[in-house]
Amino acid sequence: MPDPHLTGDDVIEILGLEPLPDEGGMFRRAWGSDYGSAIYFLLRPNDFSAFHRLTGPELWHYYGGDPARLILISEAGELARLTLGMDLRAGERPL
Repeated sequence: MPDPHLTGDDVIEILGLEPLPDEGGMFRRAWGSDYGSAIYFLLRPNDFSAFHRLTGPELWHYYGGDPARLILISEAGELARLTLGMDLRAGERPL
């Protein structure tokens, strides 16, 4: 069971997260190879993650905190909105 008293600043310290240049939020690479990478990523209440073009696929996993809203725009201009979270009945997903 997650620690309900763990703050965002606690997570930043424990995982050694640092500011993500140009995009916003806090991150640390957890795994990397020639084929891809995995990062820890955290947004605090006043943080903002800027729109950015992806150079490869991304896989998101939700571990806790407030729901995170993702806005995805395909190369064809198609818009998709996803909410990462645990309220499955409300349409949130822990992708």
